[in-house]
Amino acid sequence: MLSADAHFMIGNGHVRQGKPCQDYAIANFTGKTALAVVSDGCSSGGKTDVGSRLVALTTAKAIEEQLQSCPDVSNVNPAELLVGRDTLLAGLRDQLNLTSNDMLATCLHACVDENGGYVHVHGDGVVGFRYADGRVIIHTFDWAQNMPFYPAYTGSRRRDFLTAQQEHEKPFSHKVLDIQPDDVSVVSDAAYTAVKGTKGITIPVHLTHKTYGNLTHVILLSDGAEQVDSYDNITAYRAFTTYRGPGEFAVRWLKKGVKDSMKLGKGPEDDISCAVIAITSKEQGNDSN
Repeated sequence: MLSADAHFMIGNGHVRQGKPCQDYAIANFTGKTALAVVSDGCSSGGKTDVGSRLVALTTAKAIEEQLQSCPDVSNVNPAELLVGRDTLLAGLRDQLNLTSNDMLATCLHACVDENGGYVHVHGDGVVGFRYADGRVIIHTFDWAQNMPFYPAYTGSRRRDFLTAQQEHEKPFSHKVLDIQPDDVSVVSDAAYTAVKGTKGITIPVHLTHKTYGNLTHVILLSDGAEQVDSYDNITAYRAFTTYRGPGEFAVRWLKKGVKDSMKLGKGPEDDISCAVIAITSKEQGNDSN
Protein backbone atom coordinates (compact mmCIF):
# COMPACT_ATOMS: atom_id res chain seq x y z
CA MET A 1 0.00 0.00 0.00
CA LEU A 2 1.24 3.47 -0.90
CA SER A 3 0.52 6.80 0.72
CA ALA A 4 1.91 10.24 -0.07
CA ASP A 5 2.15 13.59 1.68
CA ALA A 6 4.12 16.85 1.45
CA HIS A 7 4.79 20.02 3.39
CA PHE A 8 6.92 23.18 3.23
CA MET A 9 7.89 25.82 5.80
CA ILE A 10 9.46 29.26 5.60
CA GLY A 11 13.00 29.75 6.86
CA ASN A 12 14.23 32.39 9.28
CA GLY A 13 16.15 34.21 6.56
CA HIS A 14 13.03 34.97 4.55
CA VAL A 15 11.09 35.94 7.69
CA ARG A 16 13.74 38.54 8.54
CA GLN A 17 13.78 39.84 4.97
CA GLY A 18 9.99 39.97 4.71
CA LYS A 19 10.04 37.57 1.77
CA PRO A 20 7.56 34.76 1.11
CA CYS A 21 8.45 31.07 1.33
CA GLN A 22 10.07 30.12 -1.97
CA ASP A 23 9.84 26.33 -1.51
CA TYR A 24 6.89 24.29 -2.65
CA ALA A 25 6.05 20.59 -2.39
CA ILE A 26 3.17 18.37 -3.46
CA ALA A 27 2.37 14.67 -3.23
CA ASN A 28 -0.65 12.84 -4.63
CA PHE A 29 -1.75 9.97 -6.85
CA THR A 30 -2.31 9.38 -10.53
CA GLY A 31 -4.26 6.14 -10.65
CA LYS A 32 -2.23 3.66 -8.58
CA THR A 33 1.00 5.63 -8.93
CA ALA A 34 2.20 7.88 -6.11
CA LEU A 35 4.05 11.01 -7.13
CA ALA A 36 6.03 13.51 -5.09
CA VAL A 37 7.57 16.83 -6.15
CA VAL A 38 9.77 19.36 -4.35
CA SER A 39 10.77 22.70 -5.88
CA ASP A 40 13.14 25.25 -4.34
CA GLY A 41 13.01 28.81 -5.68
CA CYS A 42 16.16 30.87 -6.09
CA SER A 43 16.40 33.57 -3.39
CA SER A 44 18.16 35.97 -5.74
CA GLY A 45 15.68 35.40 -8.57
CA GLY A 46 12.38 37.15 -9.21
CA LYS A 47 8.99 35.98 -7.97
CA THR A 48 10.30 32.49 -7.37
CA ASP A 49 7.64 31.75 -4.75
CA VAL A 50 5.34 31.69 -7.78
CA GLY A 51 7.93 29.98 -9.95
CA SER A 52 8.52 27.10 -7.53
CA ARG A 53 4.80 26.41 -7.40
CA LEU A 54 4.48 26.46 -11.16
CA VAL A 55 7.54 24.19 -11.60
CA ALA A 56 6.09 21.68 -9.12
CA LEU A 57 2.55 21.80 -10.48
CA THR A 58 3.57 21.51 -14.13
CA THR A 59 5.90 18.63 -13.26
CA ALA A 60 2.99 16.83 -11.59
CA LYS A 61 0.77 17.58 -14.59
CA ALA A 62 3.39 16.25 -17.01
CA ILE A 63 3.67 13.06 -14.93
CA GLU A 64 -0.10 12.62 -15.03
CA GLU A 65 -0.21 13.11 -18.80
CA GLN A 66 2.60 10.64 -19.43
CA LEU A 67 1.07 8.04 -17.15
CA GLN A 68 -2.24 8.31 -18.99
CA SER A 69 -0.53 7.09 -22.15
CA CYS A 70 1.98 4.86 -20.34
CA PRO A 71 0.53 3.69 -16.98
CA ASP A 72 3.55 1.52 -16.16
CA VAL A 73 6.09 3.65 -14.26
CA SER A 74 8.94 1.45 -15.48
CA ASN A 75 8.28 2.71 -19.01
CA VAL A 76 8.23 6.40 -18.10
CA ASN A 77 11.02 8.42 -19.69
CA PRO A 78 11.95 11.33 -17.36
CA ALA A 79 13.62 13.23 -20.23
CA GLU A 80 10.42 13.15 -22.31
CA LEU A 81 8.38 14.02 -19.24
CA LEU A 82 10.49 17.11 -18.56
CA VAL A 83 10.07 18.31 -22.14
CA GLY A 84 6.32 18.22 -21.54
CA ARG A 85 6.75 20.04 -18.23
CA ASP A 86 8.86 22.78 -19.82
CA THR A 87 6.25 23.30 -22.56
CA LEU A 88 3.51 23.72 -19.95
CA LEU A 89 5.73 26.02 -17.89
CA ALA A 90 6.58 28.28 -20.84
CA GLY A 91 2.90 28.67 -21.68
CA LEU A 92 1.96 29.64 -18.13
CA ARG A 93 4.88 32.05 -17.85
CA ASP A 94 3.70 33.92 -20.93
CA GLN A 95 0.03 33.90 -19.88
CA LEU A 96 0.86 35.29 -16.44
CA ASN A 97 3.38 37.86 -17.72
CA LEU A 98 6.18 36.32 -15.69
CA THR A 99 9.86 36.45 -16.57
CA SER A 100 12.46 33.70 -16.75
CA ASN A 101 13.91 35.02 -13.46
CA ASP A 102 10.57 34.28 -11.80
CA MET A 103 10.89 30.64 -12.86
CA LEU A 104 14.31 29.95 -11.29
CA ALA A 105 13.54 26.90 -9.16
CA THR A 106 15.07 23.45 -8.79
CA CYS A 107 12.96 20.32 -9.08
CA LEU A 108 13.06 16.84 -7.54
CA HIS A 109 10.31 14.39 -8.40
CA ALA A 110 9.49 10.76 -7.67
CA CYS A 111 7.07 8.24 -9.20
CA VAL A 112 6.40 4.96 -7.40
CA ASP A 113 3.88 2.18 -7.96
CA GLU A 114 3.52 -1.34 -6.54
CA ASN A 115 6.49 -2.51 -8.62
CA GLY A 116 8.96 0.30 -7.91
CA GLY A 117 9.75 3.52 -9.71
CA TYR A 118 12.34 6.29 -9.88
CA VAL A 119 13.49 9.64 -8.49
CA HIS A 120 14.74 12.43 -10.75
CA VAL A 121 16.86 15.34 -9.53
CA HIS A 122 17.12 18.57 -11.56
CA GLY A 123 19.21 21.05 -9.59
CA ASP A 124 20.18 20.31 -5.99
CA GLY A 125 18.61 18.82 -2.88
CA VAL A 126 18.45 15.63 -0.83
CA VAL A 127 16.86 12.25 -1.52
CA GLY A 128 16.36 9.66 1.22
CA PHE A 129 15.41 5.98 1.11
CA ARG A 130 14.35 4.60 4.51
CA TYR A 131 14.35 0.82 5.00
CA ALA A 132 12.71 -1.58 7.42
CA ASP A 133 16.00 -2.20 9.26
CA GLY A 134 16.06 1.45 10.37
CA ARG A 135 18.73 2.80 8.05
CA VAL A 136 18.37 5.69 5.64
CA ILE A 137 20.33 5.84 2.40
CA ILE A 138 20.86 9.53 1.71
CA HIS A 139 21.72 11.01 -1.70
CA THR A 140 22.94 14.62 -1.65
CA PHE A 141 23.26 16.75 -4.77
CA ASP A 142 25.27 19.98 -4.85
CA TRP A 143 26.73 22.42 -7.35
CA ALA A 144 30.02 24.29 -7.03
CA GLN A 145 29.75 27.68 -5.30
CA ASN A 146 26.14 26.85 -4.41
CA MET A 147 25.07 27.83 -7.93
CA PRO A 148 22.65 25.09 -9.02
CA PHE A 149 21.29 24.53 -12.48
CA TYR A 150 17.66 25.58 -12.85
CA PRO A 151 15.33 23.99 -15.43
CA ALA A 152 14.42 27.53 -16.52
CA TYR A 153 17.93 27.89 -17.93
CA THR A 154 17.27 27.31 -21.62
CA GLY A 155 18.88 28.63 -24.79
CA SER A 156 21.41 31.40 -24.11
CA ARG A 157 20.93 31.18 -20.32
CA ARG A 158 21.93 27.52 -20.37
CA ARG A 159 25.01 28.41 -22.45
CA ASP A 160 25.87 31.20 -20.01
CA PHE A 161 25.52 28.79 -17.09
CA LEU A 162 27.85 26.26 -18.72
CA THR A 163 30.36 29.00 -19.48
CA ALA A 164 30.30 30.15 -15.85
CA GLN A 165 30.96 26.58 -14.71
CA GLN A 166 33.99 26.07 -16.99
CA GLU A 167 36.47 26.78 -14.19
CA HIS A 168 35.23 23.61 -12.50
CA GLU A 169 35.96 20.36 -14.30
CA LYS A 170 33.16 18.52 -12.50
CA PRO A 171 30.98 21.01 -10.60
CA PHE A 172 28.01 18.72 -9.90
CA SER A 173 28.48 16.35 -6.95
CA HIS A 174 26.44 13.33 -5.88
CA LYS A 175 27.26 11.79 -2.51
CA VAL A 176 25.60 8.71 -1.03
CA LEU A 177 25.56 8.03 2.72
CA ASP A 178 24.41 4.98 4.68
CA ILE A 179 22.98 6.39 7.91
CA GLN A 180 22.21 3.78 10.55
CA PRO A 181 21.05 4.48 14.13
CA ASP A 182 24.61 4.21 15.49
CA ASP A 183 26.81 4.52 12.44
CA VAL A 184 27.37 6.55 9.26
CA SER A 185 29.39 5.48 6.23
CA VAL A 186 30.04 6.90 2.78
CA VAL A 187 28.75 4.61 0.04
CA SER A 188 29.98 6.69 -2.89
CA ASP A 189 31.15 10.19 -3.70
CA ALA A 190 30.93 11.13 -7.38
CA ALA A 191 31.28 14.31 -9.40
CA TYR A 192 29.96 15.07 -12.88
CA THR A 193 30.48 17.59 -15.65
CA ALA A 194 28.18 20.58 -15.87
CA VAL A 195 26.63 19.23 -19.08
CA LYS A 196 25.67 15.97 -17.38
CA GLY A 197 24.35 17.87 -14.38
CA THR A 198 22.04 19.99 -16.51
CA LYS A 199 20.35 16.82 -17.74
CA GLY A 200 19.57 15.71 -14.19
CA ILE A 201 20.14 12.44 -12.38
CA THR A 202 17.67 9.54 -12.26
CA ILE A 203 17.76 7.04 -9.38
CA PRO A 204 15.81 3.78 -9.68
CA VAL A 205 13.51 2.87 -6.79
CA HIS A 206 13.43 -0.80 -5.76
CA LEU A 207 10.92 -1.81 -3.10
CA THR A 208 13.15 -4.45 -1.53
CA HIS A 209 16.88 -4.75 -0.84
CA LYS A 210 18.64 -8.04 -0.18
CA THR A 211 20.43 -6.60 2.87
CA TYR A 212 18.26 -3.72 4.12
CA GLY A 213 14.84 -5.36 3.70
CA ASN A 214 11.72 -3.58 2.53
CA LEU A 215 11.78 0.05 1.47
CA THR A 216 9.40 2.03 3.70
CA HIS A 217 9.80 5.64 2.53
CA VAL A 218 11.02 7.65 -0.46
CA ILE A 219 11.82 11.15 0.77
CA LEU A 220 12.55 14.31 -1.22
CA LEU A 221 13.99 17.33 0.62
CA SER A 222 15.03 20.80 -0.48
CA ASP A 223 18.54 21.83 0.50
CA GLY A 224 17.03 23.85 3.35
CA ALA A 225 17.36 20.61 5.34
CA GLU A 226 21.12 21.23 5.27
CA GLN A 227 20.84 24.77 6.66
CA VAL A 228 19.46 24.25 10.14
CA ASP A 229 21.04 26.14 13.03
CA SER A 230 22.58 23.83 15.67
CA TYR A 231 22.25 20.77 13.38
CA ASP A 232 25.07 19.23 11.40
CA ASN A 233 23.97 17.57 8.18
CA ILE A 234 23.82 14.05 9.63
CA THR A 235 21.61 15.19 12.51
CA ALA A 236 19.38 17.01 10.04
CA TYR A 237 19.13 13.99 7.72
CA ARG A 238 18.04 11.84 10.65
CA ALA A 239 15.55 14.45 11.86
CA PHE A 240 13.92 15.08 8.50
CA THR A 241 13.70 11.50 7.23
CA THR A 242 11.54 10.13 10.04
CA TYR A 243 7.86 9.83 9.17
CA ARG A 244 5.17 7.71 10.83
CA GLY A 245 1.43 7.35 10.93
CA PRO A 246 -1.42 7.85 8.46
CA GLY A 247 -2.90 11.03 7.06
CA GLU A 248 -0.78 14.17 6.93
CA PHE A 249 2.37 12.42 8.16
CA ALA A 250 4.77 14.73 6.30
CA VAL A 251 3.09 17.80 7.78
CA ARG A 252 3.34 16.44 11.33
CA TRP A 253 6.89 15.18 11.16
CA LEU A 254 8.41 18.12 9.30
CA LYS A 255 6.86 20.42 11.91
CA LYS A 256 8.24 18.20 14.66
CA GLY A 257 11.72 18.23 13.13
CA VAL A 258 11.69 22.02 12.94
CA LYS A 259 10.30 22.37 16.47
CA ASP A 260 12.95 20.04 17.88
CA SER A 261 15.74 21.97 16.12
CA MET A 262 14.50 25.20 17.70
CA LYS A 263 15.02 23.72 21.16
CA LEU A 264 18.76 23.78 20.44
CA GLY A 265 19.09 26.79 18.15
CA LYS A 266 17.25 29.09 15.77
CA GLY A 267 15.95 26.38 13.46
CA PRO A 268 16.03 26.41 9.63
CA GLU A 269 17.72 29.44 8.10
CA ASP A 270 16.43 28.62 4.62
CA ASP A 271 12.97 27.48 3.58
CA ILE A 272 12.54 23.72 3.94
CA SER A 273 10.23 21.36 2.09
CA CYS A 274 9.58 17.64 1.85
CA ALA A 275 7.51 15.29 -0.26
CA VAL A 276 7.26 11.70 0.92
CA ILE A 277 5.94 8.43 -0.46
CA ALA A 278 5.36 5.77 2.21
CA ILE A 279 5.29 2.09 1.26
CA THR A 280 3.53 -0.36 3.57
CA SER A 281 3.74 -4.08 2.90
CA LYS A 282 0.91 -6.40 3.92
CA GLU A 283 3.17 -7.84 6.62
CA GLN A 284 4.00 -4.43 8.06
CA GLY A 285 0.46 -3.17 8.40
CA ASN A 286 -0.33 0.41 9.32
CA ASP A 287 2.29 0.73 12.07
CA SER A 288 5.20 1.09 9.64
CA ASN A 289 4.10 4.22 7.79
